[in-house]
Amino acid sequence: MRPTRALLALLLAVPALAQVVPVPPAAVAALSAAAPGAAASRGAPSLAATGSLAPTLAPALTERAVFELQKDADRIYGALAAVHAQARAGAAAEAVAPAKRALAADLRGVLAQLPADASGWDEVSSRLKALRRERAELERASAADPAAGAARARERADLNARIYALQMRAAWAQLMGEAPLKSPALRRNAALWSLVGAYNSAAAGRADAGWQAGLDRAEAVFGDGTAVVVSRRWRNVGTELDDAARDARNGRAERAAERFAELAELLRRTPADDVENLARHREAAAALDAAAAAARAGEDGAALSARALAVKDSIPHPKLAEPVAVSYDGLDKAARAQAHALESAKADYLIVLGHESLLARWAEILGGPRPTRADRDAARADAARVRAWAGRGFVGAKQIVAQDLDAALAALDRGDDALAARHAGWARDELRQRRGELERIAAGLRARLARLTR
Repeated sequence: MRPTRALLALLLAVPALAQVVPVPPAAVAALSAAAPGAAASRGAPSLAATGSLAPTLAPALTERAVFELQKDADRIYGALAAVHAQARAGAAAEAVAPAKRALAADLRGVLAQLPADASGWDEVSSRLKALRRERAELERASAADPAAGAARARERADLNARIYALQMRAAWAQLMGEAPLKSPALRRNAALWSLVGAYNSAAAGRADAGWQAGLDRAEAVFGDGTAVVVSRRWRNVGTELDDAARDARNGRAERAAERFAELAELLRRTPADDVENLARHREAAAALDAAAAAARAGEDGAALSARALAVKDSIPHPKLAEPVAVSYDGLDKAARAQAHALESAKADYLIVLGHESLLARWAEILGGPRPTRADRDAARADAARVRAWAGRGFVGAKQIVAQDLDAALAALDRGDDALAARHAGWARDELRQRRGELERIAAGLRARLARLTR
């Protein structure tokens, strides 16, 4: 993208995020164009009002969740920088107003997902200074004793997440005039620096969250010297909650309590794709902890069952994967397990390849100049067969294929051959990607097998 005059003026007039920390390429586009969200407007709620909506972030954030925090700071920085450039260039207030309203809405949405650690500029500023001092002391201690520093990676990740939340609230307060800055330009400039700090805090927290994940994995992989293989197991939380609710209704309170507690722990440790889902997982885990305590306290089985079933609505994607460390008595047994896994991956690969070929054929024929009724009937039969296969299991690609084929079958029923062809083509592309994933899995299994048998 060629830089605009506004961007060049911006780089001279305000702190450039790209000069402070590495920024994803999307930030450059945000700096030079109208952003998806942009600066504060009239009628925006006070800092205290935004804080009242916030759920609490979990102390053990995943690397992916912190990456989402980092993306939010990056996006809002770009939007505010674009507004600041427009204002400095003398743009009319009515021309800048839509971008300001969009930014206010975007920043409010981000703040609603963050913990309400403080309200009011004075409290935010004081709390932020205290936590930054605490972080500096923690980083000094970690640098002085690397072994102890590794052990405190989770603590640093949590602390950086709390600082991030306060820095984002500080940016809001500065834009809303709650900080002691009179000039709108100074307010925007201060908010930009707060967003730089938030981005850096998220980047540091992400690194520490990744460090902690690596430490956890190392513990599982190397263990106590026995042969250990780490694999991934899929679980359906919705189905397991149904089982726990059934235990509660049938008077098996202790078994229900054990299941509630186990699922709560699963939700706490399984990575979520974004901060919003992470917060919902934490809320569901807290509700399940309460259900486990109620079960052990003798609550009625029907009430316990209702508790469990209510939690299902808090989990947007109930199919979760968790790493599982499997120990074997010896290297020979571990090697045989890898050989069986390789055979299974090959069988899956051949099935996927066959389905991909079928869909490739019908995507071409249905999208061709003159598909016949016999073509449509055969395409419908093959698509229905592949759809039935795709509906089984937790693999993400299969779930997407199932959705695409539902749409393709519906299009065939309506006589829309072109749309059916497009959906069949998209399903084919998903299966092609799944084959690539199986090839990578096979390469890993072969390498592991080679290590175990040499």
